[in-house]
Amino acid sequence: MASWRVLIPTLRLEGSQFFITYNPKYIDDAVHDMFVVHEHPEALVIEINYDENPFLSDTSKTEIEYMRSNNPEDFKWIYGGECRTSSVARILYSIQIHDFEIDTSRQPFYGLDVGYEDANALTQSYIYDNELYICREFYENHLDPEQLKQKLINLDWIRGQHIICDSSAPAIIRMLNSAGRFSVAGARKNIGNKQKEGLYKFYMALYLKTFKAIHIHETNCPNASREFQKWAWQTDKNEKILDIVQDGGDHTCDSLIYALERNAAIWFKSNIKR
Repeated sequence: MASWRVLIPTLRLEGSQFFITYNPKYIDDAVHDMFVVHEHPEALVIEINYDENPFLSDTSKTEIEYMRSNNPEDFKWIYGGECRTSSVARILYSIQIHDFEIDTSRQPFYGLDVGYEDANALTQSYIYDNELYICREFYENHLDPEQLKQKLINLDWIRGQHIICDSSAPAIIRMLNSAGRFSVAGARKNIGNKQKEGLYKFYMALYLKTFKAIHIHETNCPNASREFQKWAWQTDKNEKILDIVQDGGDHTCDSLIYALERNAAIWFKSNIKR
């Protein structure tokens, strides 16, 4: 999206046009998101597939039919022009996105990931019967610390609550506590594992995979609905999956792992640490 913010304003001549050909991978890929999902008013979108190619060889047709029969998801993406719905590197497969009645009798957990260019992301969640429910979110970027404080003060659902926050911003934590409407503490970013870059998020990801289901409230949490479906392991140039969580575009994910850090520490001590 950043590239389009630069490119589009440079097109000043009346009647100027971009011609773009592409095969989308995920629904929020920048070109697909701007011109197809959000239906840019000046865009003419034409879908063209292999079956409209008069020069397609019989060899290609055979390979296409083989993929259609044996790997329909890849067929829909590679030859059908559809977006991929999942990745082999995806971390969580037990996600259910739907509107559900929030059970206020359960202990709520609150986590806050802070940023500026990146979003400030706050989530509320609870656990019941080994299922995780993400029920509310706040998500906004380009807020200075004072603006963030005022935004959070106006959220009734965190009044009087305890929030676990990104510990890399101690000054913001002190300022938020000065509001007197909620309490904020920094995440330890350690659940009992050795301090090593990337290991904290790795074990937090494993902890989240232990839930039978992760329910995300569709209406209240549109950004969590999007980010958790894309949360993935890093891959190398050969697409081998690595034991490292991809960084970036996972602000609600970060807020949730801060919120559940102490629960994960108990799980880690019982199941991982020897």
